[in-house]
Amino acid sequence: MQRGIDTPPEIKAQALAVYAETFSTHKAEIKLREQGIIVDHSSIARWANEVDG
Repeated sequence: MQRGIDTPPEIKAQALAVYAETFSTHKAEIKLREQGIIVDHSSIARWANEVDG
């Protein structure tokens, strides 16, 4: 599972892009998992908050 501190920027960008499509951190987590990328929904939420401020 990717943790925020050691997650490559490409994975963060992809996770945020999927989140922008789904408007749901849980759905984004599921879509990413289907692509073989394991990221926790709480990490996606934290990254989105960092971007939105």
